[in-house]
This record gives sequence, C-alpha cells and structure tokens, in this order.
Amino acid sequence: MNLKKLEKSLIENGASYKYFETKEEAKDYLLEALSGTTVGIGGSMTVEALGLYDELCEKSEVHWHWKTQPAHEVHKKAAVAEAYICSANGISEDGVIVNIDGTGNRIASMFFGHKRLFIVAGVNKIRKTYEEAVERAWKVAAPLNAKRFGLDESKVPSIAKGVATLVRPMNGQKLEVIIINEELGY
Repeated sequence: MNLKKLEKSLIENGASYKYFETKEEAKDYLLEALSGTTVGIGGSMTVEALGLYDELCEKSEVHWHWKTQPAHEVHKKAAVAEAYICSANGISEDGVIVNIDGTGNRIASMFFGHKRLFIVAGVNKIRKTYEEAVERAWKVAAPLNAKRFGLDESKVPSIAKGVATLVRPMNGQKLEVIIINEELGY
C-alpha cells in the first residue's frame, strides 16, 4: 500500500486528502468540518465505527437512515444536504473510489446534490490497482454486507444492485478523502 501515491493521485484528480492515525482523530476533524451544516450519511460500517452520529447531531442537522425512520424519507433529506459522508468499498492507489450499493442513495450522492462529499475509509480499503479495488468491493465488502443483512453470502447480487466508480469530483462538488490508519468497515 502506497499512501504517498494515493495522496498524489487524489490531489491530481481534484480531491483533497486527509490522513489520520486513529478514528478518534478523524472523528474530531469531521465534527469541526461539518459543524453548522446539514449532513447526509450513507450506509457505512466505517462511519458507524467512528461513533460520529450523536455528537454530530449536537452541532448539525443530520440525516442518516440507519438512525431515523422512515428510511425513504431520510434518504430524500440526506440527498439534499450540504455535505454527505460515506465510505468506499475499495480505493485504488491511483485515486479511484469504488462502491456497491443496494438502494442507490449512496452512489447517487457520490455524484450529485452536495457541495461537499467526504469519503472516509480505513487502510483496509486501499488496493494497488482499480481492478483490485473492484474485486475487493465484490469479494469482500458485498458478501460481508449480505451476511450482515442475514442473506446467503452467495446472494451478493441481491444487495449489489449498482456499482459506482468515482474518478474526479463532479458538478463543482468538493471531494475530500479521509484515510484512517486502522481497519474499519467492509
């Protein structure tokens, strides 16, 4: 894993890059960066591991379908928030972000509707090549998510309805990739 190459690639692709040793450092950064804004959060075991939600709600208007219901209403509010936070199923060292989604809210928000997009990932998500990042998404993240939902891991297509590859920020969106030196999420 070459973090210097990843940083260089992300910056060349128009994103900004932040690196933190611990999830606590990343959480503190995000709490400050998002204070006073509306925030949507996509389904993410990585974001859940940060323990960000409750404290963020004290400082911002937050919409996360994992925490409030009905989910379809929360998805709509999250889709128009100023900022959006999600993770990645894979990130290649050349700065390409890969996500598989079952509902579409997360991959849609990667491309449109927010002034700021934060991709938060542990080092376990980084792969040398784009092909390896895609493989990680299909062979590691998707089966673990299927299992989490009580589905047969061989039924990955039932939760993997869309695949997104983000190379550069779109529509004037500010993209920030936050890498944490821990194994987080799927």
